[in-house]
Amino acid sequence: MFCLAMLAALVTSRFRPQTARFVVPALAILFLFEHYPVGLGWDPGQAEAFRPREVDLWLKQNASKDDVLLELPGYSKEQWTREAKYMLYSTQHWLKLVNGYTRFYPEGYFEDQKIFATYPSDEALELLREYGVDYVVIDGKEIHEVGPT
Repeated sequence: MFCLAMLAALVTSRFRPQTARFVVPALAILFLFEHYPVGLGWDPGQAEAFRPREVDLWLKQNASKDDVLLELPGYSKEQWTREAKYMLYSTQHWLKLVNGYTRFYPEGYFEDQKIFATYPSDEALELLREYGVDYVVIDGKEIHEVGPT
């Protein structure tokens, strides 16, 4: 988006201000249609209103700010945008998240997610304790305290 803004600034610097008002939106629309020929993959008619989940309100009341949270299910690399919801919901309690919205994945992240998906297996619990996870939220409805060994 920064590059698009710079390009628009360079192009419109050649126009009078009255003309530039029309050129910038036109360039932005052309850019979007060029790079997203089937649309942005998001339908504003399908947007949902944000409402805090019960689990997040419980965490806000009962968890410490130093606690660590894992949200399950984890998503694959192709579904990374779904983890943005985990970040949004975390604004209700501000706990540290093991998984969240990013395009950078540390080495071993997806291997760990596969193990976390087996929760409450012994292997998953061991890895959760290794990461210092205090709570696991499943499907946005259930809260599980990991606790010490």
